[in-house]
Amino acid sequence: MAANFEAILFDLGGTLYSYSSIHRPLRKLIQEAAERLGSNKSKREVGKAYGEASERAWKAAAGLPYYRHRDVMVEGYRFFADGLGRHASADFLDWMYETARIVTLESFELRDDCLTTLESLRNLGLGLAIVSNIDDDYLFPMIESCGIGPYVDRCTSSEEAKSCKPDPGFFLHCARLTDSSPEQILYVGDSPFHDVKGAKGVGMTAALIVEDGVTAPGQLSEDVPDPDFTIRRLSELLKIAGS
Repeated sequence: MAANFEAILFDLGGTLYSYSSIHRPLRKLIQEAAERLGSNKSKREVGKAYGEASERAWKAAAGLPYYRHRDVMVEGYRFFADGLGRHASADFLDWMYETARIVTLESFELRDDCLTTLESLRNLGLGLAIVSNIDDDYLFPMIESCGIGPYVDRCTSSEEAKSCKPDPGFFLHCARLTDSSPEQILYVGDSPFHDVKGAKGVGMTAALIVEDGVTAPGQLSEDVPDPDFTIRRLSELLKIAGS
């Protein structure tokens, strides 16, 4: 057993896989969506409209203890259409949500040291879980497709918890899954607002994984504590957990 922790909880998006692996295919989807809407804006204008729309939707949800991520994403797509001066029909919104889900599922790639790190952490006697702030229709197909399931003990979502990060309910739900107290848990994520704030708020130790040029969605800066550890590679957790 590692000296300081009984369990490690991992966020999925931006943590076990990098968002950089899905940026290019999602950018293509955004351009296709603009064309479907009949927009004549430039690629730069389309990208700017999408970024502003996404930020607006995530900020609106930030103060809620629970929401379906589908609802936030669809609202962002509606704002995107508005920003292009177009109307988003129900059929368009359904198409964009499902296409984005499939593109993500087919494009994301685990970090190169992900599976070896998880295997080594399990050899230390630690309980491991994937605890993601997304809906089940994203989380469980992604886990199945990348083969990560056998390397962890449990997987859960905000949909299952009926609570979204940084709400304390999500983190306490995750602690119960591991049969560990929050003080015995190391939480690993890429979002200062969702992961670090939420984990430290219930007494967990927080490790933040950072990557140049990549920012987690939905960030708010107020009242965000510093992480206990900052890492660039998952393998750095071996020293932290084994210390």
